[in-house]
Amino acid sequence: MVSRLEEMLEELKFEHYAELKSGSNEEFKEYPKFLSILRHIKILRCTKPCRLGGGYPHCEIRQCAQSKNLKGCWQCEFRRSCTLLDRLRDIHPNLDYHLDLIEKMGPTNWFEMRKKHYKW
Repeated sequence: MVSRLEEMLEELKFEHYAELKSGSNEEFKEYPKFLSILRHIKILRCTKPCRLGGGYPHCEIRQCAQSKNLKGCWQCEFRRSCTLLDRLRDIHPNLDYHLDLIEKMGPTNWFEMRKKHYKW
């Protein structure tokens, strides 16, 4: 979706429109910054799940799971009270429900159900 937005903006030559509008609207002066953020969002996409070496190597959540020799948080008996997961809960309010499903269904079955979503 991010790639498609970037393509659409390029097709529209939106940088020219933003430059033109920047004379009367200060916000359009920030268009280069917007493009930079858009491109950084695009590279955030992991090519493989954390448990297979993808993601941020210094992630505290990943390090915790590895230190406990777990494939993922769904195997941790303390996950519901884990403060490391609080930031993820803020943006994924159903995180605990999904971790319960992964525990119940197994990662492979859950991943198939999720289709295009990120596979932990």
